[in-house]
Amino acid sequence: MEHYMQTFLQKFRHLKIQLEDITSATNNFNDNPIGVGGFGNVYKGEVSHPDGRSVVAIKRLDSTRGQGAPEFLKELTMLSEYKHENVISLLGFCCEKSEMILVYEHASRGSLDRYLNSPYLTWSQRIKICLDAAKGLHYLHDPRETHRRLIHCDVKSGNILLDEEWNAKVSDLGLSVIGSANEQHSLIVTLAAGTPGYIDPLYRMTHTLTKESDVYSFGVVLFEVLCGRLSCTYSNNRVQQNLLPTWIESYEQKQLSEIVFKSPTIKPMHQGSLKTFSDIVYQCLKISREDRPKMTEVVTELETALIIQELSEGKLPCFINDETSPQNFSSKVKLWELLCEGVLINDGKTWLSLNKKGELCEMISIAECLGSDVKSYDFSSRYNSRTVEHIGEKQPISDSDANWEEKLPADYEDIMKRSENSVQWTTKEEAYAIIRKGFLISDDKMKCIEPVFFFGSGPRHFQIFSKTTDIWFSLDNNGKKCHMISSTKIDIRSSHRKIRQLPESRFGEAVQLLDSDYMFIETEVQSQLVSSETTYACYLVYKTPKDQSRFVAPMEVKDRKCDSWYIYLASPQTPIIRTKAGQNTHNPVNRPKIKGIPQQRNDGWIEVQIWELRAANTMNMELMMGVSGTKKISRLIIEGIEFRPI
Repeated sequence: MEHYMQTFLQKFRHLKIQLEDITSATNNFNDNPIGVGGFGNVYKGEVSHPDGRSVVAIKRLDSTRGQGAPEFLKELTMLSEYKHENVISLLGFCCEKSEMILVYEHASRGSLDRYLNSPYLTWSQRIKICLDAAKGLHYLHDPRETHRRLIHCDVKSGNILLDEEWNAKVSDLGLSVIGSANEQHSLIVTLAAGTPGYIDPLYRMTHTLTKESDVYSFGVVLFEVLCGRLSCTYSNNRVQQNLLPTWIESYEQKQLSEIVFKSPTIKPMHQGSLKTFSDIVYQCLKISREDRPKMTEVVTELETALIIQELSEGKLPCFINDETSPQNFSSKVKLWELLCEGVLINDGKTWLSLNKKGELCEMISIAECLGSDVKSYDFSSRYNSRTVEHIGEKQPISDSDANWEEKLPADYEDIMKRSENSVQWTTKEEAYAIIRKGFLISDDKMKCIEPVFFFGSGPRHFQIFSKTTDIWFSLDNNGKKCHMISSTKIDIRSSHRKIRQLPESRFGEAVQLLDSDYMFIETEVQSQLVSSETTYACYLVYKTPKDQSRFVAPMEVKDRKCDSWYIYLASPQTPIIRTKAGQNTHNPVNRPKIKGIPQQRNDGWIEVQIWELRAANTMNMELMMGVSGTKKISRLIIEGIEFRPI
């Protein structure tokens, strides 16, 4: 056996490292090991090897743990054959004096499982780690002239290592099995089961593994990254609790928000990226192996998820700025298609798209998301709405809607074309019914700011555009135009604030103020969205927590002319007799006698009048609101500002 081994090792002699160098680097294996496993211990040390001199990981096989010559030769043979930036490289070996040692590149940050709940890894970093690992597996699965197909058989977050730059590398090929390169589906009958919790469920029935078994295991890893924790807890090397079925159920019931990892120190995962990421995770975990994607598909989808996430964090995908970087072609195509359709990024504050000339248009909201996360308060909701796409039957006209043809704005078609979901109508009466109920529109005005960069194989001119979106447009009983602008799409500046996802809001999200001393509101009032020769009141639409003690004091409001007045966010102790919201008419007798008093709305929100205007042309509104006394504005949720005729 000894003679056979030495003869076999001759072809790897260029990788040989002297035992003396290894014992010196590890203090004769007396230093604390950096890893312990069934194979033995792993030590850290600095040695010279064929690629130079560096810090390495030294795996010392322990024959008392069942690791002998076959395992040593198998791993040496395989790792010398497989060279990829996302697979841990074998740098050398030592076989002297009954010692069998393998020397690998050192991944200084250790394994992925240690960072699943890290509050500092951004979602871009997390997805990039997954993408790196997927590329490593894809390399192992797809045979080339230089190597045969390899089924890893033990894919798990503990076997994905991270270097100093957070690049991920697939490691520990000890259980790996070589498959036939000329077969579409390599089927391996094996007892190499892998790690409980990650094993392909079909293995229990068939005792066979395929490359699709690795895909399943990798799907578990992806879910662990998404949820920020291991899928299983163990006791005496047995699974004590398996969270995977719960995670799959959450995906199927569209309740991912309940399980996705959250940290106040990183921005939430972009919804577009989350959908792309979670969709491919779910496909990896299909019971039928035929239904699972190939690793090349997983790589493509993760690249797309990374592109969306990087855009949402204000970054540009690397291949946009560096045309020489080799990238997956399908991802470029996907990015191009994505941008042609348009994508909402940056927490919903920016719409990025390509126009017909191939110019990049970035429609930027002036809203900024500041402050840290705090404990949220759950409000009850009495508001439900959706965009009306088509009215199949003729809607009855109420008494207040008599003479509806006279009330239908002359420019109603232009306004309805700005609908977010392309509302449809066949008659003017249907159009009037849609507008009376209200629907979401977007600002179709784009203001060019500056050229940005080049894209693709040839130079292309790109421009940045500014645009405000998310406006709820409707008509009142008198046919006067009304509209509300989402708080995330107007400039609401305060000392501390954040964006909250709120299903009860017609916009799906709202701004929450957190211990703020002041609030500065600035937005544009478009002439197309208000009726001419009409005085409008501007209302702040909001919710307060149950404890309103912070809001009993009046707030001072100042405009840019330095005129000031006071409003209340919570009703003052002195009772005020006033009509309900939505009941004001154009009759001066019915106008409120006192301004700045909050009213409960029918949709569950509260409103308070903060301004008046008469807009013949598009104009800007700028207001500063401050709290009287020492109390701060805390946990106030703002849905938007609404303009209604007085």
